[in-house]
Amino acid sequence: MSDALERAKNIDRVVLDGYPRELSQAEWLVETRPQHERDIQLVVVLEVPRGELIKRLEVRGRIDDTPEAIDERLRIYRTEIYPILTYLTEKGVRIAHVDGTGSVGQVHDKIMEELEACKLA
Repeated sequence: MSDALERAKNIDRVVLDGYPRELSQAEWLVETRPQHERDIQLVVVLEVPRGELIKRLEVRGRIDDTPEAIDERLRIYRTEIYPILTYLTEKGVRIAHVDGTGSVGQVHDKIMEELEACKLA
């Protein structure tokens, strides 16, 4: 991640999708802000109900996308994401919980609304 941020120095804003996934990564990201000359302006968390996730994964058609496996992945996700969000909140990072249901375009529009509300778009 350090190399990627270094290569992006001339880019005004960078979007990190799916990062950080571990508390240690969040800590590193916060602690190295001065080194990378970046601030964390907003974290967007897409909220999608279990039923919707199951529908989406059924369409994907993978054999390992059973309700039990999905529930286990959600449990792991929550176990990992809550400490990250708590840490970032304690460090003063804005967290936006955005409804992740609807079409790709609708979710995009919801994210853009949040960015505009935070004066980031």
